[in-house]
Amino acid sequence: MIDIFSGDPILKPTLEHVLLNSLGGRLQVIGLVDEDTNIGFGKGIDAALGQAVQPIRLLLNAKGDRGGSPATLNNIPLADGRQATMESGGRVTLAAPRVIPEINPDGKLTRIHGLARSDRELAQLTKRLRKEHSIALNDLLASTQHRSEAVTVQVSVTFTSDAQRCIAKMAAVLYAQARPDSFRSSAFNNVRRYVYAAETSEPHVMPLPTTVDYASNALGPVDHLLLVHEDGSTGCVEALVALFGELHFGVYLGNAPLPNAGSWSYRIDQISGRDRSDDHHDLALTVPSFQHAVANPQQCLEGFAQANERLKGIVITLRDQLRRAGKATHGDTASEG
Repeated sequence: MIDIFSGDPILKPTLEHVLLNSLGGRLQVIGLVDEDTNIGFGKGIDAALGQAVQPIRLLLNAKGDRGGSPATLNNIPLADGRQATMESGGRVTLAAPRVIPEINPDGKLTRIHGLARSDRELAQLTKRLRKEHSIALNDLLASTQHRSEAVTVQVSVTFTSDAQRCIAKMAAVLYAQARPDSFRSSAFNNVRRYVYAAETSEPHVMPLPTTVDYASNALGPVDHLLLVHEDGSTGCVEALVALFGELHFGVYLGNAPLPNAGSWSYRIDQISGRDRSDDHHDLALTVPSFQHAVANPQQCLEGFAQANERLKGIVITLRDQLRRAGKATHGDTASEG
């Protein structure tokens, strides 16, 4: 058996997720990739896509396929130069306290600028500063202005080139599990090299404006969907990859050597964990023309940016609903590394 991406013999067959584990994907196939390929993807392009969607997962406490909550997001830059941490459920705190003492020419402490994450931490910092600068407690308290400040971050979802390679990989795996011999043919060498080694002579992934009637017959409010279509007359194999209901990507895989019309799909609601394969509602959806997207890149980028903004509002509303329902803090307490 030949690895569909490396082209080398499969020495250790391994399960490969069709939709990424960090997106909640449960559907797995075996016999398509070697263990070494799977491990390489996990450390590389899979991790890149997982990192791209991590802020949304944290806001929704959207679990992976093994029930683990998303890992804490550290070192989020704030506008004033500080850094914050986001935990599951969207709780944001300062990553570390910041204290800046002002010393006059005589070496006397005259003022302290600082930010602490709690009253307890403020007391500890105050104690340390009194010891370091030999200042009387009454003098320190008399000059202290204590106020609370909410820490907010702007959620940004950015897909790097590696994250886009992972998007192409997911579409390729869905197609290959249905048409393994076709995908192993030389007709798909370009996308294979793109996914495996970032080598490409043509575009394979394009962000799309939201044009598909995605909400109809959805499993939840922010489903993920993979949809692959093979044209029976031309052999052109294209895919739609939709994340969180709003972020759509077109994928061009190649032209099958022996055209045979077919469509395959996989959908999951990451909040509830419900999923389905090859449902007739999903198969009836249209895969947007990849060539049209390539010919109109500015229109696609502008539409994708608008979808990204819409998603932010949808996610915040859904997070608040989940909090009120008590779903954001209950359930499995495991976490991902």
